[in-house]
Amino acid sequence: MRFFLLLFFLSSASWAWDHHDWLTEASLRSLSLDEATAVYEPLDSALQRSGTGLSVRDTAGLIRHLKLNSHYVFENRLDENAGRGVFVKSVLAKYSDEPDWGADQDLFEPDQYPELWTSDTPYVSQKSGLGSQGFRHMYFSGKLNWWEPIGSIQIPQYAIGEAPARAQIYWDLSQALKRAGADYWAYRFLAWSLHYVQDLFQPFHSRQTPSKSFIEFRLMWWVIPSIDVEATGDQIAYYHLGYEAWVTRDFEHNPRLGEILEQASLPERAQLPIDVYLIENVVPFAASKASVLADSLVRVLPKPGALSGGKPKDAIGTDAWWKRVRVGEETSSLVETSQGLMEPLGKVTRFFVQSF
Repeated sequence: MRFFLLLFFLSSASWAWDHHDWLTEASLRSLSLDEATAVYEPLDSALQRSGTGLSVRDTAGLIRHLKLNSHYVFENRLDENAGRGVFVKSVLAKYSDEPDWGADQDLFEPDQYPELWTSDTPYVSQKSGLGSQGFRHMYFSGKLNWWEPIGSIQIPQYAIGEAPARAQIYWDLSQALKRAGADYWAYRFLAWSLHYVQDLFQPFHSRQTPSKSFIEFRLMWWVIPSIDVEATGDQIAYYHLGYEAWVTRDFEHNPRLGEILEQASLPERAQLPIDVYLIENVVPFAASKASVLADSLVRVLPKPGALSGGKPKDAIGTDAWWKRVRVGEETSSLVETSQGLMEPLGKVTRFFVQSF
């Protein structure tokens, strides 16, 4: 089991949603922020304002403080110019994608923060490349659910992953900049916080082993059944990435998904602090949907073993792959589960923006 789980993470993807900008834009559509703007200024200028309460005063210092990749550049993608206003909704939507742009990747290298790599890290992250950001974007509680003993078991059997903590860090940073009147960067780092919040609504990021249906077996010495480690790891990576592709296409073609994000409500009120709310409410909620999501994906997506050549995940998104993805009534459970995840995601996104 130890090696099976280790390979899972070495094989799996480490982003939760392909388009956080779409999720955020739809979630905030009903808020009256359409004309609200924030004046852009360089980050160094914002950090040098009085009243932030921050110990860092320049971008390089902030990167070190946050332990981001030291080569990361805060690229502007909304044609920002110093002294000009930028629509707040645009900042929140566009930069809710930013934590997937490389800031959290390759942090274990000798010239970065090698101390971040611990004995637990292999169970939640790769060591390099895109998958190396996994530990920052996931959280596995380690709590065994006796109703789902196989699905909820994890190694180690205690909490791992930083997503709730990162959501709180960027919330606190955004509040500090807001106090100093650096509104553009306050909203931009609020968008970062929303990213980690939204990540945890993806069951693959809230449960280590989504479903027993992903486990593949083989015969050892032609007699003894054992877990086929490689096939199991490939299958989990396949369904993780396949689900992302399916959600993206569904979002493009199904206006109902955007409506759910815009209008949704939670039976209970979201609350601050963000990290506590995520751990106590969002993670258990998303994890509880992991098994039914996995079973739905098995019914809708092409069987990975039937794909020819390379890894199963290599075929995702090709024309041939899409032709084999089931449509119609067979997708009803997957649609229902996805909408059930998006509903509270929209509400929580909106709540934290309103709380700001």
